[in-house]
Amino acid sequence: ISGGIPEIITLTQQDILNKYVTLSITPFIPEAVELDIFGGILQRNGIDFVVETNILRWDGLGLDNFLEKDDVLVIKY
Repeated sequence: ISGGIPEIITLTQQDILNKYVTLSITPFIPEAVELDIFGGILQRNGIDFVVETNILRWDGLGLDNFLEKDDVLVIKY
């Protein structure tokens, strides 16, 4: 599934407006990416967010209108 060191991203206002963040690497298996919101619960890939190449996007998905500036995303590849 996923492993290695997690990538941690603190959301900016621009990220919220864009409804996506750019990952530092392109995951080999996008469907295996795990997302946790610091202090929250594990989010569901394909339902709450999707990964397309090196973009983690939530536009029109479960996290749309839920995430806020300064939320901390913990992404595991």
